[in-house]
Amino acid sequence: KRLKQRYSNWYHRHYGCTGTIFQGRFFSKPIDNEAYLVNAIRYVHLNPVKAKLCKTPMDYSNSSYRYYFGDVSWVIDRDFVFERMNQVFFEEYHKEDRGNGVADEYGVFLKFNDNLCKPLSDRDAKKLMISLSKCSDGAGFQRLDRDKRWRLIRKFRQKGCACQQIASFIMKSLGAVYYWSRPAAIKAAS
Repeated sequence: KRLKQRYSNWYHRHYGCTGTIFQGRFFSKPIDNEAYLVNAIRYVHLNPVKAKLCKTPMDYSNSSYRYYFGDVSWVIDRDFVFERMNQVFFEEYHKEDRGNGVADEYGVFLKFNDNLCKPLSDRDAKKLMISLSKCSDGAGFQRLDRDKRWRLIRKFRQKGCACQQIASFIMKSLGAVYYWSRPAAIKAAS
């Protein structure tokens, strides 16, 4: 995001123009489960290989991949990743010809799946949340008992509502929805 902003500012000053340079805004999405984490790491590391900039992720100098195998870096937390998968699996998973088979063997699926139903459209999600909470909007939801709100957020997620849809409906931050839709948060609240 910062890079795009700085480049835009330079471009506008240099060419004496105004308006957008890039199509759409910067987009980011928090990673909220381990299957998505593993797939995101693999996706990022294999991008230069798929773009034919190198033959393996290790060959690409601008990748964090090599830091998982010895080079020290303060940028990544490899222990966090290796607590979820061992180093051998990590290496095998990044081989283009082996990745899918390794994913199947270890039960990690290449298509993002957080064990939810098929995602709902924004309109259907809002209808569902209104129906389950008996609240017509976020202000009504905020008047509910705290424990009930937490249980409802978890139920919304189980029924297929995206965290962004829930955050919009309940008028809270996306981070709050992620936090309170986790099973551990529900147990703590009980």
